[in-house]
Amino acid sequence: MYKSHSCRGLGLVPPSISEWVAVAAKVGFEAIDLPLRDLLEQGLQPLKIRQMLIANRLACGASPFPYDWRTSQKEFLATMAKLDHFLHFSQSIGVTRLYTRVEESVPVGQSRDYALSWHRQRLDQIAEKIGKYNISLGLEAIGVTSFRAGKEPLMASLETVRTNLADLFERHDSLGLLVDAFHLHAAQENLHQALGPMLQTRIVGIHLADLPVAVPLEQIIDNQRALPGTSSTVPVRKTLQELAQMGCDAPVMIETVQSTQELKIAGFKEAMEIVFNSLRTVWPE
Repeated sequence: MYKSHSCRGLGLVPPSISEWVAVAAKVGFEAIDLPLRDLLEQGLQPLKIRQMLIANRLACGASPFPYDWRTSQKEFLATMAKLDHFLHFSQSIGVTRLYTRVEESVPVGQSRDYALSWHRQRLDQIAEKIGKYNISLGLEAIGVTSFRAGKEPLMASLETVRTNLADLFERHDSLGLLVDAFHLHAAQENLHQALGPMLQTRIVGIHLADLPVAVPLEQIIDNQRALPGTSSTVPVRKTLQELAQMGCDAPVMIETVQSTQELKIAGFKEAMEIVFNSLRTVWPE
């Protein structure tokens, strides 16, 4: 496992990609989770970004899949039409890991069977195309009960993702899971339940966060998070230790979703140092 940094995951805005890369390397991070769609739309040259990373001895972490594939058929077809261009751009930088989330609840107006069917159809097409670029796609489940707002659960845990989409995981080596310690805690799910025997070697990325204060599971709010060790409610260190014992070799980044108070009042470099030190305190020996 290696320490990665995501500005998006922390609610931070980097002054520039070059400054972000330089500060990340100086602070001690080993990778960064690039906002690939932003970089593409800014017209930046992928080889220059790659050279910048190499010069600073930084790897690419796990980046978010940039398009909403859980939308209308017309918009999904538009996404598929531009996906090759995005994947070529990503591959040229050196990106090998992307992640996206599945629907945690049954969409309004759909049946459970229909929702699972279009997950399989669309993810099958995406995984097929991504695999041609030697890029892996990790699926993430939001295990927070309140996030479903009373809707019927669909895939609100990694266990339900891997069981409902088992045929896709068997068909596509490019398909894996994104492990989020915060969501594991909210869903009361352990790693062995989440991963099963087959997917322990197909972890695309790892996200960490704590709760600001201990609250009952049903009162957890997905975007009300804190840096690891704040309340020690989420067993972040234990999760990392178990992943290390499995031989996991994936990027690990802290994801508080929105900027916490200590990060808001800090300068950019200081904020990155706070995050790095928080990550270091829970890192397995």
